Parts: sequence; structure tokens; C-alpha cells
Amino acid sequence: MGLVGELTPLTLVVGLIIAFELIVLATVFYLSISSLPANPELFKEVRDSTILSVETSLVTTLIVLMLSIPVSYWFSRGNLKGKHALKALLSIPYILSPSASGLILLIFLVKNPLGRALNESFEIVNDFKGIVLAQSFLGFPIALTYFTALFKTISPSLEEVARTLGYGRLEALYRIFLPSLKPQVVSGALLVFARAFGDFGASLILGGGIRGRTVTLPIALYFINQYGDIVLLAYALSSYVLIAYLILFMTSMLER
Repeated sequence: MGLVGELTPLTLVVGLIIAFELIVLATVFYLSISSLPANPELFKEVRDSTILSVETSLVTTLIVLMLSIPVSYWFSRGNLKGKHALKALLSIPYILSPSASGLILLIFLVKNPLGRALNESFEIVNDFKGIVLAQSFLGFPIALTYFTALFKTISPSLEEVARTLGYGRLEALYRIFLPSLKPQVVSGALLVFARAFGDFGASLILGGGIRGRTVTLPIALYFINQYGDIVLLAYALSSYVLIAYLILFMTSMLER
């Protein structure tokens, strides 16, 4: 009885928080299905921007995983001199606002000779590739932090066993450790995907926000709000929330 009495206030607080969030979200969903937007043609733009967000986020996730996993494994092993300074350097975008990160990349691509050469060769700014670069710049520090902590959980004795079996460090990483940590790796991938999917500032600056070409869903939400079509805005927000819930639900299942 005493335990029930202690839990009752906590249960009440949790219930109030859940009820408030449900009411807030329900308002958006109800508005999106109960009325017609002022400009139905913009539905296509919302759909296309959602597809673009998924495409860029998938490409970004793949790139970030390919780069961050071996780098994180390197950072997780040993006490190399200057390692913490290097890790802090690579993690700077984790602290900066997305807009600041996007501006840094833009200045590099238009002012630095190397950046200009890359931009002229690959047409990065105001393109799909610019969005992927911006999202990767923001997603890499998240993956670096996550996978470094994950790889620190690997017992040194397991590495010794792998070496006795003839595996090098990278070979052991990809053939033994990653397969055994598959749920955690997928969780890390979902974190990167979520960060990329939700980016607004950096993607707008590098991608240019060109309608029909480089408008992701977060950018579309900003434009729709400028149009003043509250129903279409609610529809776009509903799509955004559903995708976010799916990502969080999958992450929760993997943790379980």
C-alpha cells in the first residue's frame, strides 16, 4: 500500500504530461483531416518534399555510418596523445546551430580555393548533394559520440580472442563486433537518420530551398507557414510527426 501511495503522485504527473501531448498532437491531426486546404495544389509539394527528405536522409545515414564507425572504433581504443582534442574538433557541429554549420560550409565552398574546386566539379551548392553534405556535417558528430561509447563496451579480451583467430582490428570490427551489436548499430543509424530528416537551417543554406528541387519537409513547413494555409500546414506537420513517431518506436523496440 505504501508503494502504491508513493507512485500515485508520479503516475498523476506522467498521466498529465501524456494527456497534454495527446491533446496538442490531436489538434494538428484533427485539423489536417477535417478541412480542405486553401491551395490543394500544394499537397504535391508536401509529398515531394517528404520524399526528398527521406532520400537525402537515407543517403546521409549511409555516408555517416561508413565514415563514423571506423573513426569511432579508433577513438575508442587506447589513450593516444591528442585524441580528446581531435574528437572535440570533429564534434564542433554537434554544438553549433544548424544554420551556423550551414554558413561555415557555404563560406568554404564559395571562398576557399579547394571548396570552390569541389563545388565547381560536383555542383554541391543549391543541389541534392548540398543537402546531403549539410546533413552529414551535422550527423557525423552524433554518430561519433554514439559509436565511440558503444565500442568502449567491447571487452579487450574479445579483441585478444579475435587476434588469436588471425583477425586484424578492422576485420574483427566488421566481421565480429558489428554483427554482434546489430541492434545497437541500427539504433545509431536511426539517430543519424532522425537528425538528418529534421534539419532545417543547414539544408536550407546549402540546398537553397529551391521549390521542386531542394525543399525538404522542414523547409516546406516554413514556406507553408508563410503562405498562411493552416490546414495544409497541419497536414504537413501530421506527416512529420508520424515519421518521427515511427523512428522513435523502432528505436524503442531495438532497445528492448
